[in-house]
Amino acid sequence: MTGTITYDGKPLTGGLVTFLDQNERAHQGNISAEGKYTIPDVPVGDVKIAVNTTFEPPNIPRGGQGAPPKGMKWQPPKGVLPEGVNIGGFSPPDASSKSQHFPERFTNPDKSGLRYTVTPGQQNHNIDL
Repeated sequence: MTGTITYDGKPLTGGLVTFLDQNERAHQGNISAEGKYTIPDVPVGDVKIAVNTTFEPPNIPRGGQGAPPKGMKWQPPKGVLPEGVNIGGFSPPDASSKSQHFPERFTNPDKSGLRYTVTPGQQNHNIDL
């Protein structure tokens, strides 16, 4: 699964996109400085989507992969990040992203309103926020 994420017509410049499958498992991909993401091995079926532009883990409710217990550091799933990214799982947004007023609802897959049906084979799904 690949795609580009835009907000107000401009590519997001960092963060994390999460696809929450029907079994409440999170499948995640880093958002590059060009707004592009890749998520390997997303299972076929309906997914809910969350987009997070901060350095916080995604807000995954009901037993999914969410914030770690206090005192533990959150780490993304293995293989999610491109080579050389080593900042707790997120690409830092550039200055233009910091000035964006990103709606918090997009960080929660149950409230974002973002849905997609994954079919077999490689797919490109652009997300326009």
